[in-house]
Amino acid sequence: MFLAEFAQLAVATVVLAAVVSVTSYTVERGLRRSPDADTAFWYCFSGLCCALTVVLAAAVLFPAAVPLWLLLAAGCAAPAVWRITRRAAAAVRYQDTRGWHEAAARHDAIRVRWLAYELDPALAIDYPDMSDVSRPHTAAMLRAMKHADALRSLGPDDDGGASAYPTAVAEAAARLTEAERAAGRYPEAGPPTGRTFLPVRRTSGQ
Repeated sequence: MFLAEFAQLAVATVVLAAVVSVTSYTVERGLRRSPDADTAFWYCFSGLCCALTVVLAAAVLFPAAVPLWLLLAAGCAAPAVWRITRRAAAAVRYQDTRGWHEAAARHDAIRVRWLAYELDPALAIDYPDMSDVSRPHTAAMLRAMKHADALRSLGPDDDGGASAYPTAVAEAAARLTEAERAAGRYPEAGPPTGRTFLPVRRTSGQ
């Protein structure tokens, strides 16, 4: 009799652990594929109903084991809950810093555009004003660049720097365009709005 009861207890324990583990895996996988709260809810609800059915049915024979089963269920679900919570927190952080990362991408493009005047000998000869800090527009551009660099170094988690960084990048882009125009890189009207231009060498005869 003792062996039969022990076998029943063991079977109930294994079934409960399997139900909770499968439910946790299904919910986690479903949220990875599609962050749909309704789908996750129904997965959880179905798994909870199955787990409670096992616990209530087995509790008739082994009422003293109910607290242990509840601890077992919590232990089986805890890793998935931790991973889901961490993934959700990371998604929230990314959304909060999305504007910063987009500004960083624009900042990188501006750096490439400006460094071409420093690293390309032909452009340095054609547009010397772009490296001449005595030129007002060039000096203003360099100040704006340094300001954007300083804010970027604070990272996306700095509240003050993160909010000011996109504005600083836009200011640096505007000052770069003005410096290029003053150096004769663009016509007086400047580059068309909404497009990014990389420096192009002037050929003989132009």
